[in-house]
Amino acid sequence: AALHTYGVVYGGVKNQYMTFSIIIPTLNRAYILEKALESIYNQTGHHDLEILVVDDGSTDNTKELLAHHPKVTYISQTHAGLSAARNTGLAHAHGEWIVYLDTDNELYPEYFKTVTEALQCNPGTLYAMVRAYKTKELYTDGQLVRVLEDKENNLQAVTVEELYLKLVHFDVNGFLHKRSILGSLIRWDEHLERQEDTEFFMQLAEQYPHGFLYIPTPLLHYHMRFGTDSILSQSS
Repeated sequence: AALHTYGVVYGGVKNQYMTFSIIIPTLNRAYILEKALESIYNQTGHHDLEILVVDDGSTDNTKELLAHHPKVTYISQTHAGLSAARNTGLAHAHGEWIVYLDTDNELYPEYFKTVTEALQCNPGTLYAMVRAYKTKELYTDGQLVRVLEDKENNLQAVTVEELYLKLVHFDVNGFLHKRSILGSLIRWDEHLERQEDTEFFMQLAEQYPHGFLYIPTPLLHYHMRFGTDSILSQSS
């Protein structure tokens, strides 16, 4: 797919274009996938992006659904797990920056505008974590019955050391890194079924301890879903 670019104008001066590839792994999530995609389409300003949806062996109507989304590059693979799907996305990505988003979460409209400005103000950044607005949601028989705001880790400042030592929870949603820093060695560990995102972050932190940036502006809605097909439900 052709790679598009995202640019922002501040103070009447056009800043340097940055290119982004958004990797969305999915497995039988057609019923919720469009909400995540709409959050990308609805970005403030010029937001032509490379959107890669990696279908990890779905048996629902995911392929048919995405046929109606011409902005999306659809990639199908035999079921191999979440990490394998993200690695497949990396293999197909062309953007300077890689952004991760799961199907049950949404970016806020100002995500790319804010991230672009933050990266331009911090040119040494190699990877960055954004603040999320988190809600705990209880589902019964497919219906949402209770929502509570989760204020844990809604911090104004986070260091790479705190994340590495697991003093602060790391989540990959909204996380971004330069594609070039992965080289041929850093990849998602396809043998892990849990905490694969923390392990991936540790690889980056060990290799680039001074390249981390935390962006304290809430830039996505993170849904902690219980009683559904989410990982949280399966592990509770």
